Amino acid sequence: MSRKMAGEASAEELEELEQLLRQRPDALFTMEVISSIWQPQQQGSSDADAAFHQRWGLLQEEPPRQRRLWPRLAAAAAVLLLAGSFAWWQWGRELRKEAVVQKSEISTCNGSRSRIKLPDGTLVLLNSGSSLVYDDEMNKQKVRQVEVIGEAYFDVAKDPERPFVIRTEKLHIHVLGTTFNVRAYPEDRYAEATLIRGSIEVILPEQSNRKILLQPKQKLTVFNKAREGKPATPELFTVAALEPIPVADTMVFAETGWGENRLTFRNERFEELAQKMERWYNVKFEFEKPALKEFRLTGALAGESMEQALKAMQLIHSFHYRLTRNSVIIY
Repeated sequence: MSRKMAGEASAEELEELEQLLRQRPDALFTMEVISSIWQPQQQGSSDADAAFHQRWGLLQEEPPRQRRLWPRLAAAAAVLLLAGSFAWWQWGRELRKEAVVQKSEISTCNGSRSRIKLPDGTLVLLNSGSSLVYDDEMNKQKVRQVEVIGEAYFDVAKDPERPFVIRTEKLHIHVLGTTFNVRAYPEDRYAEATLIRGSIEVILPEQSNRKILLQPKQKLTVFNKAREGKPATPELFTVAALEPIPVADTMVFAETGWGENRLTFRNERFEELAQKMERWYNVKFEFEKPALKEFRLTGALAGESMEQALKAMQLIHSFHYRLTRNSVIIY
């Protein structure tokens, strides 16, 4: 208000003042009264006193014996009010500056993966078709927080004073320093948190913020939606131990094998495996026969082309496929 009366307000500040006055119509009249007093360079002192008496009388009626003191009292009140208005405006501007949080978003398209090092030193491996959002100044925050859509593998930098929180639609994961995998593709039938080492607490926001503590080599699965053709059921979750898959001379976990550039799967429905292959190879799968979706498959792919992978899967189950430009037809 003071900057407007002094002729120093910018267009943005005038717009903000106008919005505030629309919210507080009662303040508009007071502003008009003070504006009429704020004319020291454009009129003499007698004119200013006359203008003051005329406007102030509209705000408050007092006995005649008190009116001789009003010019000085009103001038002091106006100065205090204007100083307070300026301080309030400056304070609000500083709060708005603090409220602006700079965030970065990293996304991967189907067929690609990305490695990221966050400002706090946390290492993240982002799987195909996923996105990660984090605060550029997370080192200055009391809680280190990121958001994930899709799948990501975390090796969280230890900092006991500042917890690390991963938010997805179905899972909120709280950690101090650990290694784990989170999978939360919106289109998938389930979301999953897999702990490799350390300890994590998983909060289920859609189940009254229920808390679940995972131990190393455990995974939590939260089901998003009913399977096609099955009756709808309330959202459920399971906690299970990880089961490794023997691959060549080593053992890998289906939940985290992608971090080693292996597409691994254990007793997985063909339809759900096809979703992983869509992201891995950047293609679309179509099933002409619904029964083929229910085939169960176990294995690991490391460097094979999509057609090589399909031929290997045909050794497990009998099916045919047809390749088009950007899709695979299973029949």
